[in-house]
Amino acid sequence: IVCPMVEKDAYGFTTEAPVIGESYARHADTPAQTEAKRIERLVTGAGTLDEAAAARKENAVPFGGAIDPFKEAREARLPSFMPRRGTAMQLPDRLHIERRPLTHIEMATALRPQFADWGVELYQRMVALYPEGVMEEELPEVARRLRGPDAVTPLDARRMGVA
Repeated sequence: IVCPMVEKDAYGFTTEAPVIGESYARHADTPAQTEAKRIERLVTGAGTLDEAAAARKENAVPFGGAIDPFKEAREARLPSFMPRRGTAMQLPDRLHIERRPLTHIEMATALRPQFADWGVELYQRMVALYPEGVMEEELPEVARRLRGPDAVTPLDARRMGVA
């Protein structure tokens, strides 16, 4: 095997080596870079890196379409399901909504804005008069009954300058 003679200068560098400031040469590829380039040529089916880059730019199919990653999913045989028949629901003719009476707290929350002097006494009187609570539409009657015949409403209190 004939090998060319490598001449070295006085500092031990080859005479063909690039000189700083005069020329440029890149480092040799690492083993990982060399393998990445080989894989790129293999995947694109190209002979050179330029051909591989051109194939990538054209969005060429890897391995020339020889490998189909979705083949298993496309050819899978799925079980066929029997259709299930529905049954008609038996609904009542009219919709009936059951309502519950208001609790004492809900009653007090609704009635408090209507009273200038809402306090513990009125709350206790309301609980004594309506131990089971009342429906929402009965609140005006509850307010009238709690006020009594000589009670002052918040509007009256503002007019008189009390509140």
